[in-house]
Amino acid sequence: MNYELSREQVEFKNKFREFCDQKIAPHAAETEAAASSLRENCRRLARGGFFRSLFPEKYEGHLQSYQTSILAWEELARACPSTFLSCVLGSMLTAISIHRYG
Repeated sequence: MNYELSREQVEFKNKFREFCDQKIAPHAAETEAAASSLRENCRRLARGGFFRSLFPEKYEGHLQSYQTSILAWEELARACPSTFLSCVLGSMLTAISIHRYG
């Protein structure tokens, strides 16, 4: 199995890292202290299309492979662990289960 990232995956990772560095990381300390900041980080991710990455176009998504999505999750966890845990584990994994299994 080839574990090298494709050019598109590297570009996606770099673009998402830049997004996290600009929109999420500056609020990480206040997110740890206040739930309202966490909600705002989740809104920033939603506006940036983060939640669409594992859903097909018929649900207004832009389906990515799991490998590509995990690259984004890693960058989000690096920028703000609280936002990662809330948005990915709390929201995305639930939505994925509902999408797949009804």
